[in-house]
Amino acid sequence: MLDKDRIIQELLTNLMGNNFVYLPEVDSTNTQALKMAREGAPEGTVVLTSFQSAGKGRLQRNWIANRDENMLISILIRPEMLIDSVQKITLASAVILIEAIESYFSQMGWEPFKIDVKWPNDLLVDGKKLAGILTESILQGKVVESLVVGFGLNVNTPVSEMDESLRGTATSLFELSGRKLDLESFIAHFLNTFERDYFRLDRNNYNGIVEEWKSHCQQFGKLVSLRMQDNTVEGYFEDISAEGHLIYRLPSGKLGTLVSGDVLAY
Repeated sequence: MLDKDRIIQELLTNLMGNNFVYLPEVDSTNTQALKMAREGAPEGTVVLTSFQSAGKGRLQRNWIANRDENMLISILIRPEMLIDSVQKITLASAVILIEAIESYFSQMGWEPFKIDVKWPNDLLVDGKKLAGILTESILQGKVVESLVVGFGLNVNTPVSEMDESLRGTATSLFELSGRKLDLESFIAHFLNTFERDYFRLDRNNYNGIVEEWKSHCQQFGKLVSLRMQDNTVEGYFEDISAEGHLIYRLPSGKLGTLVSGDVLAY
């Protein structure tokens, strides 16, 4: 089990973690945070677990992670923005998680490594998945009433001990550093980083976040398979729109925009 009290003691936040819920085991932190949001939980509510029995990824995929070894956490925010712009928060969350990892490793004096992003929400190292982010919203018309941002980060699980389905495609901070991280300390550091950067970005209405995210992306110009809800097309990864959506170019030269879907590079 994680030591909730020690995490709280290391928090330097005014908002994130003001309502801190630790559940040793849960179906999904996002599911629980959305339920709490509907019941009026305050902004900054954090739901943390040691194990998810039904962890959620994008497009109804499962998120599989070993017990007590990884960061499985959801944060409730109330950004007061239109649904058309909410994708920018997903991009911002990826940038914030990269910053938290890099600054933690720097503080520890450990060797850094390059982290890439895959649209819209995966963190990769050498093409292997380190983390995923899932945002889910509650709407009032076209306005986001509340938003839950869920993070699944592989921290202390060696690849050899991961679920067999993940061993060829995933990595972890332990695998990359050769060290077991103090998980409670890292989670507190992440929440401190999240609050600082959330306010910095929100004050500027997330202006600049697309360019910041793009600086971590290696997919531009590549031929990719674009998987949507009802079909799959091939095109070139052209750009990211001001709203955070993927712009692709078909072989015919026609441009299209992918609002929701998945991207696989060849």
